Amino acid sequence: MSNLFDRAFTLNGYDAAGNVIISLTQNNKINPMLRVVFHITQHTSMINNIAEFTIFNCAQKTITQLLRSSYITFEAGYVGNTKLIFKGNVMNLFDQRPQPDKAHTIYCLDYIDHPAPINLITSKSMSASDVIKAVAGKTEDLIVMDKNLYDLPSGPLNKAMSFTNITAWQAFLKIGRLLNINIWQVNRVLYTSSKTDGAVPQNSPKVTINYRNGMLQSPVFDVANAGVNVQTLLNGQLIPGSDVIIETVNPQVQFGAVNYAKFEQIAITRGTWRIFQTDHIGDSRGQDWYSEIQGYSYQATISGVIPVNE
Repeated sequence: MSNLFDRAFTLNGYDAAGNVIISLTQNNKINPMLRVVFHITQHTSMINNIAEFTIFNCAQKTITQLLRSSYITFEAGYVGNTKLIFKGNVMNLFDQRPQPDKAHTIYCLDYIDHPAPINLITSKSMSASDVIKAVAGKTEDLIVMDKNLYDLPSGPLNKAMSFTNITAWQAFLKIGRLLNINIWQVNRVLYTSSKTDGAVPQNSPKVTINYRNGMLQSPVFDVANAGVNVQTLLNGQLIPGSDVIIETVNPQVQFGAVNYAKFEQIAITRGTWRIFQTDHIGDSRGQDWYSEIQGYSYQATISGVIPVNE
């Protein structure tokens, strides 16, 4: 087990022009000195997602190159199957000594809103997608793809929208309020979904989690809040806002503030859930190498909690 189950990762640092100036890689063979511990948290909110990497036993030249990096990318998973886990700006780097290993921790944000205000007026003929793309076009390095824009109204909005002396984030929040949608970004890719209670997502990609493909322990279902918490082997496909199908034969159930709730067990032993937070946690020389998601259900069989005295 010297390869720690074929874990693999690559952490690249880039200069402002997009050139790789530092690359830390583990692919099948363990570097006896290098150790990377990470914790990345992502949300379905238009806020910065935070990443923390602690790197052990780096040469001073490597630390200097990390400090000079404008941004980093981090891919992780297993040999032959790694995914982009994080892309963001390097904000701070701290020397963590004294201790037996020389360790440095870098703290990163995956998107920084530009303080310069935008000024934009959209036409009545533009669709919701057109408006979102117009605002995104006023920022740098923010990617908008139609396949990630769920639950948008179709056709022209039939109303003009004005964005005057506000930042891009403020503009996206305004769009979200007017259209009753969530707007967020992960690794500088933009996503949308409906805010309407009980709305079934349109064409959302689904990932299945079960004991055969990496589920760790039993998922915990919070019936009172129609929520779920589950751990699985590190998986970069678990993006906030996407859907997961969770299959289990041994669910752990929490009823919260109610005595009992009425629901069909199959709704949690094989149910569909929407992710609202993902944590990717790993230690290239330790036990941790997993993703933990928190999700909620838009299924009526779960969200309708009924006290027994009714």
